[in-house]
Amino acid sequence: MGKSDKNKVSPLRNESRILLAGNGISDAQKISWKNILSFVQDKLVESKQIEAENKIEAFENLSPTIFLESLCKRISDSKEIQKLVKEYIADKSNFVHKLWNLYNVILTTNFDNNLVINKVKLLENESDPKEKELTYKDKFLYRRLDFTYDKHQKTIFFIHGYFKQPSTICLSFEQYTKNLKRIEDFVIQDYSEKNFEKKKNRKSVSWLEYFFKDNTTIDILGLSLCNDEIDLWWILNYRKTILNRLKNNQINYYDLKDDCFADEKTKSVHSAKLKSLESFGINIVYVEKASDYNSDFYSLCLKQIRENFKEKQEKNK
Repeated sequence: MGKSDKNKVSPLRNESRILLAGNGISDAQKISWKNILSFVQDKLVESKQIEAENKIEAFENLSPTIFLESLCKRISDSKEIQKLVKEYIADKSNFVHKLWNLYNVILTTNFDNNLVINKVKLLENESDPKEKELTYKDKFLYRRLDFTYDKHQKTIFFIHGYFKQPSTICLSFEQYTKNLKRIEDFVIQDYSEKNFEKKKNRKSVSWLEYFFKDNTTIDILGLSLCNDEIDLWWILNYRKTILNRLKNNQINYYDLKDDCFADEKTKSVHSAKLKSLESFGINIVYVEKASDYNSDFYSLCLKQIRENFKEKQEKNK
C-alpha cells in the first residue's frame, strides 16, 4: 500500500447487523420541556425522593420554572434536579453517536443527513461528512455516503432520496412505481433460483442486498411502513417467498406493546399492522413504554439492541 493510500477508506464490506431507520427516529433527538419535566419527576419517584402518589400528573399548563421549583421544595438536594436535566439532554444529544457505535451500515428512508456525524471535532484538513457527495448519487439502489467514525468505515444508504438532490426525493406515485420496477428487475435477476447461491453472499454494494443475505439482521426503528411505501412492502413480500433459502436472515421490527394504547380503536389498528408484519416473516420485538415522553421509546430500543449484541458476542467467544 502506498503512502497516499494509508488513510483511504476500505470498500464497502459485508455487514451482519444493519439498521433501517425511518423518520420517527428524529423523535429520539427531540428535546422539549414536557419531556424533560416528565423525566425528572419520574427519576425522583424511582429514587424514592418523591412518593409516587404525590406526582403532579397534569403539569402542561404550569411554567417549567414553577414546576421545577415545586420539585425542589420536596427534595433535600435541589442540585439533583440539575443533574437529571443534564442527564436527559446529554442522552438525547448523543443518540446518533449511540447508533454509529452499534452499526456500521444504516439504511434510511429519510431525506436529510442528520444521521451523518463525525466522532471528533473536525481538524483543519478534514472535510465535514455532511458536505460529501454521495457515491453513485444518481443510482436508486446504490446511492450512499461513506465516511469514517472513530476510525471505522460507516455507510448510510438513502433509499427514498437525498435533500441535496431534489430529483431523487420519492414523493409521487410515479417515483414509487419507477423504484419498484428497478427493485423487481434487480431481485428477479439476482435472486432467482438459478443465480441465488452465487449471488447471495457477495459483498454488498446495494442496500437491497441486505434483505437477502445469510447471517444478516436488520433492525427497523422509527419506520411506520405505511401503505404508500409499496417498494418496501414488495421487498418484504418477495423475501418471505424465498425465506426458506436464507440462513439466519432476520428482520426485527421494534414497537410498543398493544397495552400501551388506551384507545381500543388505536390498539386494534396497531395490532392488525403487527400481525401483518409477522405474516411477512418479520420478528416483532415489543418494547415497554417507560412513560409519556415518546422519544425515550427509542432509547429503550437501543438498550435492548445493545444487550442483544452483547449476548451474541458472548456466544461467539
